Amino acid sequence: ICGYKSLVNFCLPPSHELELDPGADDTFMEEIKLAEGADGYPDLASKLKHRFDYLPMHRTCYFHSYHTLRDNIDSIQKITKADPAACNKVDFLGMTPLHILALSQRPWLNLF
Repeated sequence: ICGYKSLVNFCLPPSHELELDPGADDTFMEEIKLAEGADGYPDLASKLKHRFDYLPMHRTCYFHSYHTLRDNIDSIQKITKADPAACNKVDFLGMTPLHILALSQRPWLNLF
């Protein structure tokens, strides 16, 4: 992450554990834009581990490149049927599902 000050589009697996050297937490947090959404590294790590826990549309958009277009469309339709406001919800970084999709390394343009 160091050297990527504007990086905002990632999550951590629930099993993530990282020990920082004493004082490294402050330096690390000063270096990245993600620090704006958290109070120190432990808080940031926790938020990133659970970033999409209650945001299934965000999760679908974040992991869309791992699934077929048809599967993604089916998931999006199911999510919007269950929660019509899902497309307008924001995560702790203020990102909507469209933000996440647009920032993807390999976005499926058909999903836009």
